Amino acid sequence: MIHSLSPTRIRRVPTGLDVLDELEAHWSDLKGASLLPDPNELFFGPIADMMPHILLSYSTEGLYRFEYAGAVCQGLLDCDPTGWLVDPDDNPRLLGEAACHVLSAHHRAVPVVSHHDGCVCSHLPFGGPEGEVTMVLSAMVALRDARGAEILQFER
Repeated sequence: MIHSLSPTRIRRVPTGLDVLDELEAHWSDLKGASLLPDPNELFFGPIADMMPHILLSYSTEGLYRFEYAGAVCQGLLDCDPTGWLVDPDDNPRLLGEAACHVLSAHHRAVPVVSHHDGCVCSHLPFGGPEGEVTMVLSAMVALRDARGAEILQFER
């Protein structure tokens, strides 16, 4: 976790697995007693610091499409998948793996955590009151640095 210091404010910027923990807590708060949180209740202000890690997909008429990919996601995926169909067979490497888990979250209507190629991803479904998933909010974090060294997460 990095602390951002400025003369006007001090704030905590989540990094690593903290991003996943904080996003899952935010999802849980939005969900409350409902089956799924309502996508209309998702405002990006509270998760603005996590946006570089966000991969967002929507469902329309049975098709799932990536609608947003933050800078960290684009770096980990080696591409910007914005506008691409969510297809495990047609998407390259890590994006294909992420697509598989995004579809799993869409179909099962439960959060899905995946590990692949030095990354951990959390896929959080949003939808209607009957449990139909219309959006999946995913977050990606690297467990390896640019040199391939493992980034260890220490508990305090």
